[in-house]
Amino acid sequence: MAEQNEEQQNLPQPSDPPLPFDPSRMVGIIKRKALIKDLAAAYHAECLQYCQELLELQTKWDEDGFFATYMVTICATKCFLVAVGVPVNIRADT
Repeated sequence: MAEQNEEQQNLPQPSDPPLPFDPSRMVGIIKRKALIKDLAAAYHAECLQYCQELLELQTKWDEDGFFATYMVTICATKCFLVAVGVPVNIRADT
């Protein structure tokens, strides 16, 4: 029991109680959410553009008789074309 009292004394004091609900803060939250959705849509469109370009290049290389295989690697900020050793299907419809 003495140990519990010591542990309670060593615990940090709780911070101020949470602020009451403020509807005006919701406006900022909704705006940030919309910006994030817009950014995600822009990256998605950019990735689809890279995929389309890559598909055209693969078709051209196949027609020319060259073997070159690439894969689209999507990360948090950009889409990169990375050379790999196995063919990858990047068509948007599949």
